[in-house]
Amino acid sequence: MVVATNNKQQRTKDKGQRTKDKQQTTNNKGQRTKDKGQTTNNKGQRTKDKGQTTNN
Repeated sequence: MVVATNNKQQRTKDKGQRTKDKQQTTNNKGQRTKDKGQTTNNKGQRTKDKGQTTNN
């Protein structure tokens, strides 16, 4: 019966490693904000195409 109590202590160590995996997901969200900044530059090029139609 004493051996069964030792197995319960090993399960608590596995829960500590799961918290480290949650910290890596927060870094991926930071890269998504950089992709939104590139879409604003594409809208600026469309205004230059409208300026050429006035020359025709």
